[in-house]
Amino acid sequence: MLADAVTSANIVRISFFVIENLGAMRYNIYIISSRFGGRRCGFRAAQTGSIPMIVTTKELFKLAYGKYAIGAYNINNLEQTMGLFEGNVRSKAPFIVQLSKGARKYTHKKMLEAMMTTANEIFPDAIFAVHLDHGDEETCMDCIKSGVYSSVMIDASMFPYDENVKITKRVVDAAHAEGLVVEAELGQLKGVEEDVKAAEHVYTQPDEVEDFVSKT
Repeated sequence: MLADAVTSANIVRISFFVIENLGAMRYNIYIISSRFGGRRCGFRAAQTGSIPMIVTTKELFKLAYGKYAIGAYNINNLEQTMGLFEGNVRSKAPFIVQLSKGARKYTHKKMLEAMMTTANEIFPDAIFAVHLDHGDEETCMDCIKSGVYSSVMIDASMFPYDENVKITKRVVDAAHAEGLVVEAELGQLKGVEEDVKAAEHVYTQPDEVEDFVSKT
């Protein structure tokens, strides 16, 4: 669930994997509407530290709504980063770079953050957001303080509902103080995703969504 997305948007996240000779990359496509535009929009740069073309995910959703989809891509290394930036600049498409808690362990958080800031210099025409994918509270707070991220995802879905609300609220307060957007999680998918393990699907209850958003 995207707690800070445009509230009127029906947002569907579709995840799939593409296996290439560079390894597996995970892609999340945030569908804003069924009409996809081929032109580049005039995005304004968000004040995210001193990095001029990294914009907030909230701004991407706001400007894309009703026009086109935004791709969100999980990357782990230099080769994937270069391919991602080259492809999106060539197609003139705004995009979201997703860095997971696992990627931060695999590569090291400072290396990933340096790749984002360096890619921003190498590709001045790239318009993108940097998002933490499936983080815990500690990781979210670290990313918020880094000055590199546009948004963070706090996944406290493994905790009871009330505890999920409390953890998410703490992350939201810290993120909003720095102008960052927050994604949170209700329900669970069967299997393993980062540190979250579920034996069965736990579906999001619609009546909980409004309460969750109002409390966080």
